[in-house]
Amino acid sequence: GGMVKVGADTFFEVFRPEEPVTRAELAATLIRALGYSVLSGLTTPSTFADVTANTGYIALAHDMGLINGSGGLFFPDNAATREQTAAILARLYRKLYAAPRK
Repeated sequence: GGMVKVGADTFFEVFRPEEPVTRAELAATLIRALGYSVLSGLTTPSTFADVTANTGYIALAHDMGLINGSGGLFFPDNAATREQTAAILARLYRKLYAAPRK
């Protein structure tokens, strides 16, 4: 995705409504929406061999149990399907709103 300079040091993603959201973008967006961007810089390296960008965001989303991969790969550049997105949002909902287990 392209970047656009907005201020002295501020960058925002360019709006791309016709392009699919990648799995990496989805993971990063969720972590940012939760307000955990700072934490993403404190996580251990990604457990996925194919992750080279957004490593902190993806590692944190994985550590939180929101995302998973297959065979040690995350496929970060693949489009996130509706099914995957729904599963991730359901996991997030359970983490945020599930009643504590007794």
